[in-house]
Amino acid sequence: MEINFGYKVWLTITRDGKEIPILGEKKYYLLKTIQETGSINSAAKKLNLDFRKAWDMIHSINHKVEPETVVITARGGKGGTYLSSFGENLLKAYEKVNDVFKHTKNQITLNNF
Repeated sequence: MEINFGYKVWLTITRDGKEIPILGEKKYYLLKTIQETGSINSAAKKLNLDFRKAWDMIHSINHKVEPETVVITARGGKGGTYLSSFGENLLKAYEKVNDVFKHTKNQITLNNF
């Protein structure tokens, strides 16, 4: 039998002394796919989410990080959707933390118990 461990990465912000989660795996993949497709609708379809769920996830992130904005959408659905520089930095931060955990996981063996 092999013993392993798992992990979940969350990025948080601190407001009024409280840790507020803003970005986990599902929201990371949504933002990454929006970055790739330039569209909330296309990203939602690619991830098998309905548009409303994707929109609610984006709204949740944007609301938590105010006055910053993570996703910017052109009015009327014309001109596409893109990540702000803050949103791009969030993706980079998530990827960096996730890579550290992946590397650490690969370095640890739990089979000597």
